[in-house]
Amino acid sequence: MLQRIIEVFTEDSFVTIQGFDEAVIGVSEVGNERKIVYSYKIMVEILIKIHGVTERQAEEILDFDVLSMVNSQDGNSPIICIDRL
Repeated sequence: MLQRIIEVFTEDSFVTIQGFDEAVIGVSEVGNERKIVYSYKIMVEILIKIHGVTERQAEEILDFDVLSMVNSQDGNSPIICIDRL
């Protein structure tokens, strides 16, 4: 999905999260810019698969490490869709 988004939106410059290409579920337009949208659920699944952690540990890694890094970026940061409730 990420590769296809980059091919379609050739004029846009996207901020991505390394290691989570499989979690990309689309693009959102915010104001005048487009942002990559990631699935929180798939990001958790990736961490479980790659690092062999529990679901809770994966969520903690995402919440404290990944999301805090994403949120500290400029206004160009990607969007994380909380699709796991």
